[in-house]
Amino acid sequence: DFWVDLMQCWQAGDYRETISLDRFAKALGHGGKNGSGAAFAETLEKDESAAIAYLENDLLLTRQVATACFNVF
Repeated sequence: DFWVDLMQCWQAGDYRETISLDRFAKALGHGGKNGSGAAFAETLEKDESAAIAYLENDLLLTRQVATACFNVF
């Protein structure tokens, strides 16, 4: 399959366990999130560059987690 659910990497077959991207990245030794998704709309309205930085960081963290889990990206 082309698409991979990174949560499945964390769960290791136990579907009762979940984790946030922030905690997952930190557990792997990477930085954490630089804002709150819950506040994204407000951030975008007040400071577009901060909102873009938040999204860029999310993509970076996702890539780092994927690399650690699957060592393919």
